[in-house]
Amino acid sequence: MADMARMGVSFDGVNTLSVWGLVCTSLKVSMPDIKVKHIELKGSDSYIDLSNVFGRVLYGNRKIEAEFVLHESNADDWARTIEKIGNALHGERKEIILDNDLSYYYTGRISCEFEKTYRAFSIVKISMDCEPYKYLVDQSGGRWLWSPFDLHEGIIDAGTLEVNGTYTYTLKGLKKKSIPNFQCNNAMTVLYNGLTYNLSEGSNHLLGLKPTQDGDNVYIFNGNGTVKVSYKGGAL
Repeated sequence: MADMARMGVSFDGVNTLSVWGLVCTSLKVSMPDIKVKHIELKGSDSYIDLSNVFGRVLYGNRKIEAEFVLHESNADDWARTIEKIGNALHGERKEIILDNDLSYYYTGRISCEFEKTYRAFSIVKISMDCEPYKYLVDQSGGRWLWSPFDLHEGIIDAGTLEVNGTYTYTLKGLKKKSIPNFQCNNAMTVLYNGLTYNLSEGSNHLLGLKPTQDGDNVYIFNGNGTVKVSYKGGAL
């Protein structure tokens, strides 16, 4: 857990503490809104709850609110700094990483407010309207952040799997259902949830494949070659 006084928030890799010297004084991460659907029954005290009609609960956006203290030497210094912050963030859509939760990133649109008093510091408020799920920081083979990754809370894919006959691979799924991508250097098959699917050489995104479940997802590969499993895991 990051020390609040030394904690920052990164927007597309730009950290509020290291770049602008903002000291975080409060952080609020709200749960996403639940999309509830009720049908009232006439003449009854009850109702029909259709919130799970698609097989799972659906969510709206979530709010993240952070407040910072900015120390400046004079009014000109303050004006230049808030101009830089406003130009970089206000109204923009960014990938957001909290220093106290480095295994995941959020995606959302940002708004900024600035409050100046006659003291040698001012208040910076940054609000983020984010998608409901936070996603693992690059579990899919792109920009992997090895050093901050939490081996207990996060998920690391097995990388490139060597298939010589049969290979069983268990993927730890998160709450958000997702269909993995399989990158193969040779044709092979994969067995999942009792069904067998053909994988061709190259990238395979099987729309008919059942999405991952929260917990263990077992894939059994048959053939000869290599396969890389890419998975975009999301959690609340």
